[in-house]
Amino acid sequence: MLSCEQCREAVSAQIDGEATGVARDSLVAHLGACRQCRDFATALHRLDDVLPVDALTAPERSEEILAAVRRDRATRSPAAVTRRVARGGLVLVAGVQMITALLELTTSAGAHSLRDLSAFQLALAVGFLVAAVRPSTASGLLPTAAALALCLLGVVVLDIAAGQTTSAGEAAHMTELLGVALVWLIARGGPARRPQHA
Repeated sequence: MLSCEQCREAVSAQIDGEATGVARDSLVAHLGACRQCRDFATALHRLDDVLPVDALTAPERSEEILAAVRRDRATRSPAAVTRRVARGGLVLVAGVQMITALLELTTSAGAHSLRDLSAFQLALAVGFLVAAVRPSTASGLLPTAAALALCLLGVVVLDIAAGQTTSAGEAAHMTELLGVALVWLIARGGPARRPQHA
């Protein structure tokens, strides 16, 4: 069974008067079953009718066209959509965390440990924002952010168990864990690929 890429290359070669490299029956069967490839073939035939191309003098651009199609598919894939949503969510998390940390820094005069924690939260929020804007940095941030968030979670759990605070009072720290989860989603997609221009 032909792949769509093989089918489209064969159609392009056929229009240019070149050998297709595939069996005619396989090509006809694929075009009969695949509407997208059929539309592709129809569009190429119309273009050839309007603007005949001399296969000997025209530059070969099928690889460039197919690469553009692959890039377009990649940007619409579920993984790419998830990554974009995660980046948007991480910007929101970073913003909430920055506002919370700045409020605590300005209102916790004299409480040194609270100011230290607020500074830590602000720094982590900046890291989240950088990872959202530059996804290629997410995998580098992930181990440190995860370690810091898990340590903070451990301290919160111990304080709640000791009765020094309540779970409702510590709910604000959920932004760190949510941020780490979003960084993981972004890092899982690998480095962001920039479109290649000819």
